[in-house]
Amino acid sequence: MKRRIAVLGNGWAFEFSNSILEGIKKASDGIDTDVFYFTCYRFHNPDKSINTTGYRCFDFIDYTQFDGIILLSNLFEDDQALFRVSEKIKQLKIPAVSLVRKIDGFSFIHVDNFIGYYQLINHLIEKHNVKKLAFVGGIKNDVQSEERYNAYKKALAEHNLPEDEHFVVRNTDWSFKAGYEEGLKLFSDRNNFPDAVVCSNDVIAFGVIRAAYDYNLMIPKDVKIVGFDNLKMAERALPSLSTVNTNSEEMGIKEVELLFSKDREIKDITINSEPVFRQTCGCASELTHEQHLHSIKSLLVQDEEERFSTHLRHTEGIFINDDNFHMFWEGCQNFFVTRHEFEGDNFAIMVKKDLVNSIIYDGYEYNDSIKNCDLQVLVSIKDGEKYKPSIIKTGELLPPELEAEGSNIFLIIPLVYKENVYGYY
Repeated sequence: MKRRIAVLGNGWAFEFSNSILEGIKKASDGIDTDVFYFTCYRFHNPDKSINTTGYRCFDFIDYTQFDGIILLSNLFEDDQALFRVSEKIKQLKIPAVSLVRKIDGFSFIHVDNFIGYYQLINHLIEKHNVKKLAFVGGIKNDVQSEERYNAYKKALAEHNLPEDEHFVVRNTDWSFKAGYEEGLKLFSDRNNFPDAVVCSNDVIAFGVIRAAYDYNLMIPKDVKIVGFDNLKMAERALPSLSTVNTNSEEMGIKEVELLFSKDREIKDITINSEPVFRQTCGCASELTHEQHLHSIKSLLVQDEEERFSTHLRHTEGIFINDDNFHMFWEGCQNFFVTRHEFEGDNFAIMVKKDLVNSIIYDGYEYNDSIKNCDLQVLVSIKDGEKYKPSIIKTGELLPPELEAEGSNIFLIIPLVYKENVYGYY
């Protein structure tokens, strides 16, 4: 019988989760295992308040249908949702692994945030004679950020270099915007700015690089900038980013191995990290093949963005303009049969049957529960072909036609409006 793994995460760190999924897929190939990646997005309401409704998608999962659960717990931005989900999994006694954040009762996999970062900072000091190092961290008291900050402090102390409080930023988020804003502050005093900026992740580092360019600073001549994570963009960027490789694909492989280990013991596993030296620290000068390719591909980005915007406008028109539900339904199916460049050749859109009934029948009382309810399959496309509409239970997850032999990865994204989850894609 085919095995199933549920992966629970959040969509804001696409490249990280994609690398993890590549490892999970590699470990699942050949052992007849399907992987279901349930992801959601936190967004802002019109009044700027944070909407975490998407996390309710984890409530409609029948966890007993899965042989193991992988929690990308570092991606959860809602601690209450993480607690609710982890408690439910523990009660059901299903094998589970947590990534980065330690949860009682779960096996635990995390990267060594200290050693690779420590080696990278030592390299800046010993190889490139850097004396004034700034640190731009993520969220204060976050485990990953604290471990990286400790590596920074130790490297400075061992080389008798002072820690300048004006060069230490420890309470930002992990975004490009945060890196850019803090970079502008660091470089504002041309008489006293750092020789190097060590950043808690690659995205922050790219923001700092943008700030350096705004001040007409040359990298790495005027300032050296390094990151952490070794995202694909780190290798392709101009200049390429010196960083720390976290071996995230290996983490995905280890997660599957832990779930299906014979002893079923709860284990803690640490994945090694190592520095990667590139252009932003001064260790490489000539453009790589990846950079040449990326410079060519970047010319296509604007065209792709324009096509995607047009696709969204057409999709919005389908969902908004038809007052008659049956006309909308037919239009929706016909639209996606011919236009699914960004959705792929195999996908389905499902909404609660209660929602359909409340639209069709006057006075129908809508039930906002998403547990074990009927789902109306609005659109089902397999290999580019349209299938007849059907009704499934939330526990079934997929229309029968989308099930496939061998090992597969299925992405599940909730359809959210205001405070309700109305279905999923």
